[in-house]
Amino acid sequence: MDVPMSEIEILKKKLRQHQEDLKQANRQIKTHKSEIKDLKKVKKQRIRTMKEGHKRKIDQRETTIEDLKAKLKEYQHMKG
Repeated sequence: MDVPMSEIEILKKKLRQHQEDLKQANRQIKTHKSEIKDLKKVKKQRIRTMKEGHKRKIDQRETTIEDLKAKLKEYQHMKG
């Protein structure tokens, strides 16, 4: 199998180019995976923050309800 030298050089050059393209694609994949991981962390943190805020609102409402009940008892005691 006699292949001209110039053709071998062309094939080597193409091979190097494909290998470089593959390396670049792998770097992009790593970057995208890292970005996805970061976005998931942000999403979890936002959900956690929302849950904490919701819990605080509920606690405030419960405190308000307890305060109102105490005032009502106090008022009824004063009236009765």
